[in-house]
Amino acid sequence: MDMDNLKTINDIYGHKAGDRVLKLLGNLLLEYSSECLVCRLGGDEFLLFMPNADQNSITEVITAIFKKFNTRKEQDPELHAASISAGLYMCNIGDSFDECYTKADKTLYFVKQNGKSDFSFHEK
Repeated sequence: MDMDNLKTINDIYGHKAGDRVLKLLGNLLLEYSSECLVCRLGGDEFLLFMPNADQNSITEVITAIFKKFNTRKEQDPELHAASISAGLYMCNIGDSFDECYTKADKTLYFVKQNGKSDFSFHEK
């Protein structure tokens, strides 16, 4: 998962606004830390790992995160351009972290190339 338009926010409103939107997303994701492992990989990139979750429960969590993010960003006029995108991959037993990450990242890239502010599951 990562932030869309962070460079634009930084360029127009300054790095403090960019930091605020990253904190907004990070704090929101921490609300789900009882359901999944939450990591900031660097920059505007975050990782969520939901062991033993099926596609429906992952969709519910991601949809809730998107809705809450969109509601909370509206409270700060400098963050209106912010949105998030996510690439999702259902790991299989025996998959390496690198394999899972690469597939999720390719899916994230697809989402960003096709309009942003959305999420998609990797097609097997």
